[in-house]
Amino acid sequence: GGAVNILEIRAKLNNVEIVGSQNRIDARTNNESKNISNIFLKTISPTGIVHFEFAGGSTSDRLSGGTTAGATTAPSITVSIIKVQ
Repeated sequence: GGAVNILEIRAKLNNVEIVGSQNRIDARTNNESKNISNIFLKTISPTGIVHFEFAGGSTSDRLSGGTTAGATTAPSITVSIIKVQ
């Protein structure tokens, strides 16, 4: 139940969105845990700055800093950067 809340994450390189990095889910229940995963390729120079942005469709959407409902793992992000030769 509940209203549809669209949650999105995207990666940016030097403040420009990386094409193919955006991903979204529709969370229909409050306090429901969701996983977002994505794979994309981008050439990054040694001085490039990569950051990630999270956005929600409601002012109440947020990343919680703690565990809820007996969970043992706090919300987190894992990023792998692989040098291709």
